[in-house]
Amino acid sequence: SGDEYGESMFANRRFREMFGLGAAEDLDGMDWRPFFADPEVRVPLHRRFQEEGFVKDAVCRMRRRDGTTFWALINYVRMDGGDSPSRLSWYYDITEQKQAEEALREREEQLQRTLETAPIGVSFVKQSGEFLFANSRVCELAGLPREAFLKRRAPEFYADPREREEVYGLVQQHGAVRDREMRLKNARGETVWALFSLLPMERGADLFINWVYDITDRKEAENALRAEKERTELALADLERAQERLVEAEKMASLGQLTAGIAHELKNPLNFVNNFADTSIELLDELGELAAPLVEGLSDDQREEVRELLTLLSDDIGKIASHGKRADSIIKSMLLHARGDTGERRETEINALVEEAVGLAYHGERARDRAFNAEIEMALDPAAGSAELVSQEITRVLVNLFSNAFYAMKQRAGEAGYAPHLTVGTEACLGGDGTEEIRIRVRDNGAGIPAEVREKLFTPFYTTKPSGEGTGLGLSISYDIIVQQHGGSLGVISEPGRFTEFRIALPRRAPR
Repeated sequence: SGDEYGESMFANRRFREMFGLGAAEDLDGMDWRPFFADPEVRVPLHRRFQEEGFVKDAVCRMRRRDGTTFWALINYVRMDGGDSPSRLSWYYDITEQKQAEEALREREEQLQRTLETAPIGVSFVKQSGEFLFANSRVCELAGLPREAFLKRRAPEFYADPREREEVYGLVQQHGAVRDREMRLKNARGETVWALFSLLPMERGADLFINWVYDITDRKEAENALRAEKERTELALADLERAQERLVEAEKMASLGQLTAGIAHELKNPLNFVNNFADTSIELLDELGELAAPLVEGLSDDQREEVRELLTLLSDDIGKIASHGKRADSIIKSMLLHARGDTGERRETEINALVEEAVGLAYHGERARDRAFNAEIEMALDPAAGSAELVSQEITRVLVNLFSNAFYAMKQRAGEAGYAPHLTVGTEACLGGDGTEEIRIRVRDNGAGIPAEVREKLFTPFYTTKPSGEGTGLGLSISYDIIVQQHGGSLGVISEPGRFTEFRIALPRRAPR
């Protein structure tokens, strides 16, 4: 059209679709100027073509026949044809790309606004210490305008060179630093406390994002209220122990219900085994009496063979009866241990309670490790009698101590000539204030406990067992049960490589 467009010689199908033109529509002499959505772009574009003979990768907003717009990447090339020069034009629809770029630009602007208005200091820093970005808050903390801050390097803001080296060591070792409390120095030479994080923008990249939160006021308040804080921590520790006991009690209650159900299911078929074993012994005796005349009529060899068979059969049935009674005793102990407890104190036979707990712990260890065996020596004082106890809780303590003793024994299993030995004793005596008390002693010849470990033995979550084998709560809960709940005492003596002995003292009557 005019001096810009002449005769249109060819347009492919995609071109027509792009501009909304009909397949048979004649393009010759068509005014192309309205197809440019921004007229101020069209004239410089044409001028550049006239001067240079081509236009490369020009981005323009175009208008279709129906008035809708789209973005296009335009290229013009002059094609000399003697007296009638021509131009080859091609267009790429880049609308989706432009929309994506616009969305990305909006997100970048939104991120910029978010970082700029964040209540914490945010900066982007290279591993070399060079800053690439800093928001207003981090500049305020540094006491510098943004331009001056970006000219500084990160190491200049560390108040203590040792902390700087530690931070860089953590970055080298772990790739990041998270929530580290440290001291920073601003441009005025003042020291501020900050919660500091240095995180990589992406794995293996040289660029990090640095989060800095001013905690100076908090640190000063902590120093001013340290005594109150310590009292609060003690109260919180008591609350946490109470919560742990509650959670553990709930777990034990669920386990107890499961154990009781299994024990009840096993008890019925076991009763049949025991009853039929007893009946079989009686029937075998009767069979021997009835068959005696017939046996006398047999040859000597036959009589001897019959007697041997009857003896073997009698022995086997006797073993069935013996092991059945032992299994019945184990199930009774399981039921006693699984029985729900109201927490009320009851008169409890101490020696019987200790024997049941030993049986539970030993059978449990044997179930986990069939190769384990230990000699158990019981030194129970008949004068121990009974005491007012929450029997379920004391059983729990004893089972834990026995299980720990078996574990310590297995640690010495490879030593030449070693034989696992457990000594369990009870004693009735008078306490320091003249009140009657019962003492229980649990001594094993296992690996022993070093002095530095003994100091932390009753600390919650402290354990020397490998990961997955211990929670570190057993002795802590045991201590609470004996000392807090029953008003007794729990102590330990040990010699590494030789023995460990736990000593329990319980008042015979509940403290009023």
